[in-house]
Order: sequence, then structure tokens, then C-alpha cells
Amino acid sequence: MESPGEYLKRERVLRGVSLKDLAEDIKVSLKLLEALERDEYELLPHPTYVKGFIKAYCNCLGLDGNDAVLRFEIYLKETLNKAKEVKREGTELESWLSSNALVVFLLTIGVLTVVMYFVFLREPVRELVKSEEVATAPPVEPAAEEKKDKLPSAGTTVEALEKIHTLAVNAREVTWIRVVIDDGNPFEVLLDEGDSISWEASRVFFC
Repeated sequence: MESPGEYLKRERVLRGVSLKDLAEDIKVSLKLLEALERDEYELLPHPTYVKGFIKAYCNCLGLDGNDAVLRFEIYLKETLNKAKEVKREGTELESWLSSNALVVFLLTIGVLTVVMYFVFLREPVRELVKSEEVATAPPVEPAAEEKKDKLPSAGTTVEALEKIHTLAVNAREVTWIRVVIDDGNPFEVLLDEGDSISWEASRVFFC
């Protein structure tokens, strides 16, 4: 259904009457009539005065003023109902947000916890996973090579002469190994894929 302003403008144009001439005939400001045809009622005075403008407008064009005023009243009622509906939806949204503020807060805390986990705890957890995988890790392939005997050069210490064996390890995947050098205490090493490490001993290695 067309609005009151659209109806009045259509009837005026059909009769070939300019808005300026109409304003002069009914003694109403041209700006007010322009606002009336655009349905900009916030620019017009109280609805009681607007109804008077509409009746004078219709009388000048030979239209039924009561019918036009009824159109105006229905339009205002529908507009008011829409405004109330929008306000009610906004109030319901505010109420929902207020009642679910705790849920939103907890979700925010959860997201922050996940972020903190990946930023600060990733490496410790990774080390724990490595420790659990050592039981199934494949054996390494140590390659022990004996250094060629050679005469000590000037300044060579006795400690250096005793370290004549080298154990080199290249890990093909995540690997755990246990090593004993000579008569020393055993120790454990966890290697990532591609890691390389070597030790020296004076007599023997145990793996």
C-alpha cells in the first residue's frame, strides 16, 4: 500500500498541479508540503495540524479529505508499531547479552587458555610426548670409528691421548638412546629426526 505522501503526490501530478501553486492556494509553506509528500512527518508539526494540511490539500484537488486522513492515521499506527517492534527486539537482545554475560566471559577465558597453551606450554608438552615415544623408538645405527694412531705432537696432554674412540650417531627419526662411556655412569639422550651427536672414549662404549 502506498504511503499518504505518495498518494497525494500521485493525485496532484495526475491533475497537472504544481506543488508551488498548491502551496499558494492553501496557504501552507512549500517546505511543509514537500515534507508531507516525502512522508517526513518528523519535519512537520503535531499530527492534528498535519491532518488539516491533508484536508486542505485534498479540497484543492477535489479529493476525499477524510479518506486521505484515514490513510495518514493508518500509516502512523503502522510506523509506530514497527518502531515498537524494533525497540522490543533491541531490548530482548540486551537482555540476552546480559543473561549470557557469564557464558561469554567463560568462552573468552577458554579461548585465552588455548592460546596460552600453544604459546607457552607447547615445548614442555612436546618433550613429554618424546619421553612416551622412547619405548617404541627404532634403534639407532651407531657408527664407531677408531682414530688412526699417530705420534703425539708437542704439547699433547695425556687426557687427549686417552680419547682415541669416537661414537657418532645420526638419528633418522625421534630416538632415545642410553650410553655408557668407559667406566662412567650411564646417561640418556633424546634426539629429533636429523640430529647428529658424537662422543669420545679412551676404551669402550656401551649403548
